[in-house]
Amino acid sequence: MALERLAVAQTLQLRQALLVLFARLLVHDLSSTLAVLQAHTWSAMPPQGLPPGGGLGLVLVMWAREHSDLCGSYDMKILSAALGVLLIHAPGYPYLETLIIRDLVREDLLHRTIFISNIQANV
Repeated sequence: MALERLAVAQTLQLRQALLVLFARLLVHDLSSTLAVLQAHTWSAMPPQGLPPGGGLGLVLVMWAREHSDLCGSYDMKILSAALGVLLIHAPGYPYLETLIIRDLVREDLLHRTIFISNIQANV
């Protein structure tokens, strides 16, 4: 499945292509896509640093992790539209609201901590 491939993708191009695929699905049919992503379970243990359980957490964490490296005007439009759809409809999906706040904020804080520690190590 595409989620399993996203979890182990080695190249930024593949991760971006898969993230855009999920973003297009979210824009096109939010409720069905969320249902599929929430129903996903790992066939084995998730790779290191990725959330256990549903695929929605994986997509959001990978999206947050890669957002500064993504490129292409079309891809950025699709990702921005999907983010808008998620934020607008989050109050209707308590699980989505919790994931956006918990996982994205935690991921952002983790990356800021790593970035600051790398700066301090280089000084």
